[in-house]
Amino acid sequence: MKLLPQFILFLFFNFLTNAIAQENPSVEKNLFKIDFLAPGFTYEYGLSPTNTLMSGAGLAASYEYSDYFGSTWIVSPFISEEFRHYYNFERRIRKGKNISRNSANYFGFNVTHYFEPITHQQQNFVNSTNLNALYGFQRTYKAGFNLGFQVGVGYSIAKSDDDGFYPYFRFTIGWVLGKNK
Repeated sequence: MKLLPQFILFLFFNFLTNAIAQENPSVEKNLFKIDFLAPGFTYEYGLSPTNTLMSGAGLAASYEYSDYFGSTWIVSPFISEEFRHYYNFERRIRKGKNISRNSANYFGFNVTHYFEPITHQQQNFVNSTNLNALYGFQRTYKAGFNLGFQVGVGYSIAKSDDDGFYPYFRFTIGWVLGKNK
């Protein structure tokens, strides 16, 4: 019988801790991910409870069309920085859904720089920097499997006449490294 008050106290604090943790969900502080579709890696760093900064590098494939040069597929190395604001942690918790490893929806902005292509079908390709405003979501499952999708509008800056707005979308399949929180 002496253990009963301690057990009740334990249950109370356990309940209180879980309630506080669910009322104040936050992003993971450090996430390392390997991407498979655009081979590369990303590192996502938690800046605040709902904001992250993600850095990445890899290879991107794109389809280019020009009235003058024709069409071609291009594979280029790239680096990127992306700010994300996650907004639906509380709603996902209420619905009993997973929020670990930043499994949520977000608004964001990214800057990506594409270097000279490693494919040489198009001789007149120039390095470009793209600015993208986006909406996206990512889901990471228990074993670390990660899916992501982004859609938005972008603006390309290049040393040519190809500057301009374009529709932006990205789909990722990857693996988050490390243990689940």
